[in-house]
Amino acid sequence: MVPSDPNANPQDVIGPAVEGTLRILQDAAKVDTIKRIVVTSSVVALLEPKEVKYAYTEVDWFDTAPKIVQQQGKKAPGGLKYVASKVLAEHAAWDWVERTTPHSNLSQCFLPMCGVYKSILADPAHVRPEASNYRLLSAISRAKNDTLDLVETSEFTDVLDIAQGHVRALTTAGVAGQRFALIGSAATWQDALDYIAGNPVQGLDAPIGQPNSRKGYSIVAEKTIPGEKAVKALGMTYRSPTDTVHDTLAQALELGWKP
Repeated sequence: MVPSDPNANPQDVIGPAVEGTLRILQDAAKVDTIKRIVVTSSVVALLEPKEVKYAYTEVDWFDTAPKIVQQQGKKAPGGLKYVASKVLAEHAAWDWVERTTPHSNLSQCFLPMCGVYKSILADPAHVRPEASNYRLLSAISRAKNDTLDLVETSEFTDVLDIAQGHVRALTTAGVAGQRFALIGSAATWQDALDYIAGNPVQGLDAPIGQPNSRKGYSIVAEKTIPGEKAVKALGMTYRSPTDTVHDTLAQALELGWKP
């Protein structure tokens, strides 16, 4: 993951992302047995701002991010530098494949910007503000003190489904040269609190928010990422969001997290 330090020089963020991606492709091209490469990115690379209600798909690119970063330089927001690094690294990868026509082919997988819940490695270091699933942990804490925006939306995917998506992107015939958003579920924080209420986590005194208040994702979301392509082309099926949220919180408690 590329750091999103707000004080970073843009090239300190973008350079490693682009060069690292190209070096992997170049090294893989030297091995005849490597037939396909899957590059992992973030769905933020798709999320070009829109003024209307919009469903993002794999045809979208957040191409204004690099332009803004180029204009603002070090003053650009850290998150935008991160987005620019993802966009430029992917463009570099596709351009390299087009120029060199290597024996291996390329596919691209995008992970939700909220990250992957339920880390496989039970490491207390995962319970930290920089971790993707800390966003869920923080939401629980904020809900307990009534400072949570219950209609804030987020897409998320179980880490086991992310792994399966990469395997299928590597092995499924006919998907070379394609991009796939691996979206397991989409929810508001009220939805997440409802999931917990339906599948309580032992040892967690979870807040309930405002149930039955019409604050669910299907009602309030203006921008969505359906992720239908991965379901159709890769045959993806995803774990229940209720189980993923439950397991994430249960593991966090085991690792010493306290809301």
